Amino acid sequence: RIDVQLKLKQLWHLEIQRLLQARSAQVGLPEEVQRRFSNGEIVMQTHTEVTVLICEVVGLMAYVHNLPGHEFTDFFNQILDLFDEIVREEGATRIIDDSYMVVLGDHRENGQQMEPAEQARAMMCIAERMLAQVQQVQVRMEGRMESPRVQIGIAMGQAHSALVGVKLTYYTYFGQAVLDAAQCSQYGIPQCVYMTERVKMALAGDDGWEIVLFTQYRRKRMGVTEQVNVFIAKVRSIAFL
Repeated sequence: RIDVQLKLKQLWHLEIQRLLQARSAQVGLPEEVQRRFSNGEIVMQTHTEVTVLICEVVGLMAYVHNLPGHEFTDFFNQILDLFDEIVREEGATRIIDDSYMVVLGDHRENGQQMEPAEQARAMMCIAERMLAQVQQVQVRMEGRMESPRVQIGIAMGQAHSALVGVKLTYYTYFGQAVLDAAQCSQYGIPQCVYMTERVKMALAGDDGWEIVLFTQYRRKRMGVTEQVNVFIAKVRSIAFL
């Protein structure tokens, strides 16, 4: 009986491994994460310096309520496909989350870690391409064709990544950089990029964007209240919508 129980346990473990491997391939996990997972390691890592982008579609719930299900699915898939192609071409990591999240600087390439300035420029390139590509999507709302508008928040700093779940596993990020990017993505002028001061400093000397102070907010971290400056970056080649 013990042998049978051990065999069942082993088969159950193998089945879970198979499900996780299939899921990891589906969501396109970074190679380092896939390797560690295949070796049976617990995948959880702290990243001291990453750049996080979070993109929100403005008025998404209006599309949900006003479009038939199949039209909304096609509309939303068009946006995701365009963004996914940009992220793949730029060598970034896309995270499946409530919002569209992209991370840079989390995994070394050729043994070299991306410098903060390189991360910031690369992420701004991704943001600029997103702002341009989303204008190619067309949807009929209230009798007229329109393109969706997005707001993008970018932050830089510490974050943690982990592979969580068993049967429905997914790779996720959490931490201060993610919270700051999410906060930045909530501000109000569409087709613009909002960023923390750390990102602005990393972009110093790059004149591809008009960057000005937009607002300030207070946050409490580890019992200390801090003032956070949020800057708005208007891509020179993209019009306000």
